[in-house]
Amino acid sequence: MRSQSTVLAYVNAVCRALTMLLDSSFLPRRKRTNTVDLEMKIRTSTSIKASMGDVWPLLTKSRMDVPGLFCLGLPQPKSCELANEVGGVGLERRCISDRGVVIQRITEWSPPTKLTFEMVRTDHTWSSDVESLQEEFTLVDAGDKTKVTRHTTIKATGFLRLIKEVGFYLGLKRVHLYVFKNWRATAE
Repeated sequence: MRSQSTVLAYVNAVCRALTMLLDSSFLPRRKRTNTVDLEMKIRTSTSIKASMGDVWPLLTKSRMDVPGLFCLGLPQPKSCELANEVGGVGLERRCISDRGVVIQRITEWSPPTKLTFEMVRTDHTWSSDVESLQEEFTLVDAGDKTKVTRHTTIKATGFLRLIKEVGFYLGLKRVHLYVFKNWRATAE
């Protein structure tokens, strides 16, 4: 039998997840066909006690070695890197997890303040459930810290798309927090 604190922690986690879902996570976008097309937007921010110049390289080459709890098939990030150790618009970035690789194309390269990219392909089992995935990192100087904000926009496909997007939201939020935890451990 579970302890009362374990049950309360579980209920609190479910309530936080539902609150996140209801706080404008689904932003409608109109298409020309008079149908509403939904995208899931995930935003996560953190402050890292390091300069922007020290944080920027973590976006282009970093290892994720800090222990983390991943369950229900959620991929655990292992590293992110530039394919040829060179960055720029149109070039490739890779994120490697314990379950596969996501290949991304850089769409904006503005060191040390902004990096955006889109998924080109992946060998993850969820690849057929994702129509598009875009990410944006912004870095802002905050005195002796750098504020890092990560925006992920994902669009699921197929049957039960809305339910898939809820699952992606919860999973990607966990990934965001884990990556930031690793970056803080590396930079601070």
